[in-house]
Amino acid sequence: MPPAQNSTPDPAPDSASPPARSIWRGRLTALAGLVILGLNLRAAFTTVAPALNHIRAEVALSPTAESLIATAPPLMFAIFGATAPLLGRRWGLERVVAGAMTVATLGIVARALTSDGLVFLATTGLIMAGLGAANVTVPPLIKRYFPDRIGLMTTASTVFLVVGQALPPAVAVPLADRFGWRWAIGVWAVGSALSALPWVVQPYRLNRRRGRPRARPRAAKTVKVMRSPTFWGITGLLASNSVCAYALIGWLPQIMIDAGAEPRQAALWLTWLTAGSLIPALAAPTLTLRLRHPQILVVVMFVAWVVSLGGFALSPLHATWWWLILTRVGDGNYACALTLMNLRTRHPQTLLAVSGFGQAVGYTCAAVATFAFGQLHAATGAWLWPLTLLICTMPLGLVGGLVACRKTYVEDEVRGIVPPAVGDSKTPA
Repeated sequence: MPPAQNSTPDPAPDSASPPARSIWRGRLTALAGLVILGLNLRAAFTTVAPALNHIRAEVALSPTAESLIATAPPLMFAIFGATAPLLGRRWGLERVVAGAMTVATLGIVARALTSDGLVFLATTGLIMAGLGAANVTVPPLIKRYFPDRIGLMTTASTVFLVVGQALPPAVAVPLADRFGWRWAIGVWAVGSALSALPWVVQPYRLNRRRGRPRARPRAAKTVKVMRSPTFWGITGLLASNSVCAYALIGWLPQIMIDAGAEPRQAALWLTWLTAGSLIPALAAPTLTLRLRHPQILVVVMFVAWVVSLGGFALSPLHATWWWLILTRVGDGNYACALTLMNLRTRHPQTLLAVSGFGQAVGYTCAAVATFAFGQLHAATGAWLWPLTLLICTMPLGLVGGLVACRKTYVEDEVRGIVPPAVGDSKTPA
């Protein structure tokens, strides 16, 4: 394998990336920030589905409101993920993360204190707005602080995200049984607040080390990534995976309960669903980097999603472990797409646009599909047709992944994105 496959071209001079030789201490703070952020990017919404029966006892939620609560994460991720590139160019990535996680923290506290259904829904939207803005900054932050360790840091970031996604469902029902649902969904405000702190400190540390006063971030040049086929390929891969992942996170406990499972067992299935993402999070970035033809990986993940969704549709309580394992194989699409974002872009500002706009489109698709999933179940009283709807979206990911795996840069497909930097003539991985 050529050396270029394990390296990333030097960023453009106006990317404000600190030189690797001078930021070792700064990188430790950034590493801590990425770890804590990953642990808290999903916790606030994976607690609601397992504790929903407890919440219903005190908060009046209609079936439509429950569908909207399940839809809120991808919808807000889409809207505020799209604004993150604009905010990042204006204020800097670190400020965006710190502000977004502060907003999420306030929303978590407010949601845990309310007994009104509309306020519960509104505060859920506020939480997801903050998490959505912070979510799309992760790939650019990795590229900025760890350009020489993109595969490793993408893997580590995804692993901690999975841990933070898997832990809340495991403890939500026991916490709700013992202390009440308000503690079960509100305790995660502590971690959310902590995740903002490293990104408050980091800019001051870097500027003090450089020996110059803090300056307003320079505005990046216009990035017209939507003209790039590779951008749309990555977006399709993200969209299909997000559709399935968010629908299952929002509705899997209810699918299992309706099939005859006990509520605690159903919550544990959700825990295993999210915890099982550790395997693709560890494997997918490395395989994407090292396989000569990563298209093979895309095809395997496509087949895994289709078979697992078919299994849940036809026989959820038989061979459940196999369906869960196959969904985790398919979920490797997420880490694969994040890795391809870094591999198929030269510049941090291009990567921020690809991450922001790509995830916005992907999460919009997930929001529409998740809402339609809940409404289709309400109309039919069964889960067969909603799960069939998810299967019908999977070819989008297959085609998108095959396009994204072509060895080309987004900048090379669109004239005038950014001027080429020294060393940008390398062949992409």
